[in-house]
Amino acid sequence: MKGIRILFALAPQLSLELCSECREVGMAPSRASTPEEAISIVEQQPVDVLVLDLVLGGAPLKALRVLKHTSSVGVVIIVTDPGSLSARLNALRSGAHDYLIKPVIFSKLLERVQTLLMLDPLLRPSRTQKRLEIGSLVIDPRHQRVTNLGDEIRFTPTQILVLEVLARAQGEFVSPEVLLQTLSMGRRPISKNNLEVVVCSIRRRLRSMKESTVGISTRRGVGYCLESKSEHPDSPKTFPLETLTDSA
Repeated sequence: MKGIRILFALAPQLSLELCSECREVGMAPSRASTPEEAISIVEQQPVDVLVLDLVLGGAPLKALRVLKHTSSVGVVIIVTDPGSLSARLNALRSGAHDYLIKPVIFSKLLERVQTLLMLDPLLRPSRTQKRLEIGSLVIDPRHQRVTNLGDEIRFTPTQILVLEVLARAQGEFVSPEVLLQTLSMGRRPISKNNLEVVVCSIRRRLRSMKESTVGISTRRGVGYCLESKSEHPDSPKTFPLETLTDSA
């Protein structure tokens, strides 16, 4: 999450508190007092994430519609009061990507930001053309293809989406909750138990590849990480294999 530029258009005290917590984890936060000021800020300095309170004042829905057609903001998270379903729906239709219900808890915000930034290329078709490479593995999200040393490896669409999310994490661990939410937003919802089966299935397939240099590591209580052996010369030559049924 280091270096992520995040703009808060929230109540002043809440913005100050969240900015402080963001700096502690290496993010680059900034603040706006109105939706209109948020637009002005991103026009001068693009941001990765905008967090916007729908009751801040000004015209938040109009701001969302403006931001929907700009490349100055990666993803938009709205903040709403409990029970304001119609407001959330209107905001999502106007261009928001996700929402948080008050009170805003920083850990939940971080989890949502991580999910949306991983999913962002899926939300923007023009950006899904870029192939992802890790070790000998090449993931082509646009054409739903995975190759190893030029040979195509058969994976299901759900498995390819999991591989894509893990690859975009660039060697960092991704929590099961983030993966489940990403799969749900990518219209491939599964249960937590099924996620473990899917990951085990991918891991086994990776291990069976010719001259495989890529594997999935699991850290209990943390999540999953897609790693290349070539990037970790001192690590063991095998990756952990959980004893789950390969039924995905």
